[in-house]
Amino acid sequence: MIRQAGQRFFRMIPLLLAAGALSWASPAQAGGYLAIDQNGAPYVWPSGVVHVRLDQGGFGDMNKQQADALTLGAMSQWTSAHTSTSAVVIQNDGDLIKDYGNGDNQPEPEITTHPGYCAVIYDQTGDDIALIAGEGNQNVAAGVAGPDIPENGAPGPVSGGIAIFNGLFLNGGQGNGGLSDQDMQGVITHEFGHVLDMDHAQANLSHFGYTDLLGQPLDIPDNYTGVPTMFPAYFVGDTSLEIDDMNWVSTMYPTAEFSARSSISGTIRDYSGLPLNGVNIVARSTVDPFLMITCVSGYDDPTPLDTQTGHYTIPGLPGGTGWVLDTESIASLFAGGSRVGQVDPPLVMPGPPEYINEPGIESNSDDAGRSTTFVIPSSPPANLANIDMTLNSLDSADQVQEVDTGVDQIASAQPLVITPGKYTLVSGHADYNESGNAEVIDWVFWQDRLVDWYKIANKSGIELNEVTLSSLSAANLDLYIIYQDQTDTGQILNIGYLDGDKDLEMSFDTSVMGTIANPAPLYIGVAVQDGGTTTGADYLLGVLGSVADDSAVVVSGTPGNEIDPNSGVINVLGRGFSNIGGTPTVTFSKPNLQVNSVDFISSGSLNVHVTKLPGYSGGGTTDVEVANPPGSGSYKGRRYNSAVSEQARVNDYDLY
Repeated sequence: MIRQAGQRFFRMIPLLLAAGALSWASPAQAGGYLAIDQNGAPYVWPSGVVHVRLDQGGFGDMNKQQADALTLGAMSQWTSAHTSTSAVVIQNDGDLIKDYGNGDNQPEPEITTHPGYCAVIYDQTGDDIALIAGEGNQNVAAGVAGPDIPENGAPGPVSGGIAIFNGLFLNGGQGNGGLSDQDMQGVITHEFGHVLDMDHAQANLSHFGYTDLLGQPLDIPDNYTGVPTMFPAYFVGDTSLEIDDMNWVSTMYPTAEFSARSSISGTIRDYSGLPLNGVNIVARSTVDPFLMITCVSGYDDPTPLDTQTGHYTIPGLPGGTGWVLDTESIASLFAGGSRVGQVDPPLVMPGPPEYINEPGIESNSDDAGRSTTFVIPSSPPANLANIDMTLNSLDSADQVQEVDTGVDQIASAQPLVITPGKYTLVSGHADYNESGNAEVIDWVFWQDRLVDWYKIANKSGIELNEVTLSSLSAANLDLYIIYQDQTDTGQILNIGYLDGDKDLEMSFDTSVMGTIANPAPLYIGVAVQDGGTTTGADYLLGVLGSVADDSAVVVSGTPGNEIDPNSGVINVLGRGFSNIGGTPTVTFSKPNLQVNSVDFISSGSLNVHVTKLPGYSGGGTTDVEVANPPGSGSYKGRRYNSAVSEQARVNDYDLY
């Protein structure tokens, strides 16, 4: 049902420390929009003009002039000065009536009443954070922000807003090492997104939490490339918007340029065909794997937990571009104050992560790894509607029992064979002082001891999508994903700390851990915290994977795995075929078999027109190779290569 928002809808940002300082915020209404009315429409500022009034005091070690410049610069990220498709205008209406951040404990009228403008307060002492968010939050919150909206989901414009930033966190204050002025600028940009009615977004989750064996961030290009400003966690030094931020703010405040663009939309359904809210849809560019736009199904559903719509939209797609859509669960740690979308706690997707395919191919029993490239026509707007998806079912889990070998070497790690789209469930026992099952007792990560190791036996064909750890008794356990070689060098993802008998879950893309040589083994490690239980803890380890071919362009063969050149047309089947910038190129290794032209039927089917040249001899086999046109780009997340091949028998009766 509609959240009873009252007159104010704001978010609070506590800070934690991981790869960088994390900013968390309070509940949202939708993935895409912070709050929606009873008709499913977002709340927007009239004519896209946000009137702001600034505190009279300074901020941290900044004087007022410096603080105002930092704040207005952070806000301008949402305007056409940085985002050409956004019609947001920031109107500086001068100062508030007093210095609210001086800690004088006097009445603060503009904190509770700010009609028609957004009050920006530099809270030097944290008192105003405590006033609006509750006593104690000044010690954990870097700020609060949000718009004033009508009560009970009634339609109407934003009528004002509030943004309070906590000076206790600047320049080394309040534990956590504090935030630099630049870091605070990133926090202000994020929070002002909430003032504009922007919700959190889960995009490029692969970047979140990856570290090397010393706990340092991995050398991912630009480290946080493609992570949107509205990601539920703030990464230190991240001050600019990404395409996900730009497109969603532009849906609410569009320029003519944005209105001329197209979209992809449809409905997400469970295996039985019922609409399903809470699934994260990720549209990845076929040119750049980090260029992605997301939407949580049901983002515009005014009754998200009642009669679900499952509706999603990927907005702002330029003509001539190609996009591959797949689905994932919202990470379980993005709950409560950090939630993404309307379903809280996050939905555990009742099916394996999979691609969305074109109508006629998509079903509840299709190949989860089959990908369709959706091409936006060159003359938009030409919206692609009814791109629906029905989740596949999860088969019953493969049951595995932990085996303690008594050998304390990583080479003795227990192998796990992962079946795509099917859980592997391991029953195990962890004890800080146990031996066996590849314990590496001299490895200590953050006072953890890795005691149980599992090696993914078929790593080359599997991409891990989800790993869960459930303790069956009170114990302090931890979960790791590790690329490791025999020289104790590698890369590690610490998924999280499990305190007691809670479940721990994380979804991620192991393909980003690719700087280690491909032959390096992939391990899952279960650890016990130093000083933890010595009597041991039973646990269940769940692993879910999907197909991770060397290329998303795959030739599966031809009907009957045969070709018949006598017909003049050969049907080639596969997935990932693209007609962006031309048609795919098909070649046969069979001598004197000439390809005249190729008809693009779908992402999984091509008709190849051939001629038999003099000297052609029937029988035997031929390689069938498909290469997408250069305009299709190079997709590196779930990867495209230039060409792949598959053998097919040549009809033995086809004698020239």
